[in-house]
Amino acid sequence: MPSVTSGVHELRVRSTTTTVRVFYFVKLADTIVVFHGSQKKTQKTPAHEITVAQQRLKEITHDYI
Repeated sequence: MPSVTSGVHELRVRSTTTTVRVFYFVKLADTIVVFHGSQKKTQKTPAHEITVAQQRLKEITHDYI
């Protein structure tokens, strides 16, 4: 998910009624940081969700990145 920042990936979880997208960041080989999730309603990720994801990643990784 380079639109959030370099190194961020998106996981889509689907059920019969909804799809959820979760953003995560892999730091080193043993750390995966899941930092944002939202219900997927459109094909394109809304700008607001990208902004929120960027803010959350910055808040929780300032000591690690």
